Amino acid sequence: MTKLVYIDESGDLGFGPKSSTHLIITALVVSDSHVLERIAKKIRRNSTFKKGLKESSEFKGNKISEKSTKIALSNLNTIHEFRVIHIIFEKQKLKNSYLRKDKHNLYNHIAGKLAEYIALEDCNLIIRIDKSKGKQALIDDFNRHLELKFKEAGFSKNLEIHHSYSHSWIGLQMVDLLAWAEFQKICKNKDEYIRLINAEKQEEHDVFIK
Repeated sequence: MTKLVYIDESGDLGFGPKSSTHLIITALVVSDSHVLERIAKKIRRNSTFKKGLKESSEFKGNKISEKSTKIALSNLNTIHEFRVIHIIFEKQKLKNSYLRKDKHNLYNHIAGKLAEYIALEDCNLIIRIDKSKGKQALIDDFNRHLELKFKEAGFSKNLEIHHSYSHSWIGLQMVDLLAWAEFQKICKNKDEYIRLINAEKQEEHDVFIK
């Protein structure tokens, strides 16, 4: 058996006065990508959603209307089997001066925390992450770090990691919405979006990095 994992984040890794207070990294775990595609087709037929697309053809929390966001999130609950894992990193608690300056390694450390929770899935995993690291060397470094964390978590099945553009993968668009919704809750005290997802399907984990 193989499960699919989609990963995206909301927030930033800056430490300036205009930077976000937290970085949220979210994983959406499903057994079948076709269920997400069917949901996407259903949502796109909704007249309210069509009007809320603005200039974007993707499900993006910062690009579609409030009503469209709620429609998309609510439809996730029609999936029989899925998990949503939120990693919450409060930046002011980071004291490590090296990681404060090295955003790539900091992101790898935070994302690596997902491994111990995703590794609970006793099956092969295909991980797809929104492509943001331009240089191949950075992609390879991320993959090595994540593979190591899975190994340390006792994961022994087959693991694939792919970096893809969100416009080609509905799973990446959905997890973008989920990360955005969690960010609204944690950073803006607005939980009206994330509450649309069945609470039993969601996990929140705070991350502390020395």
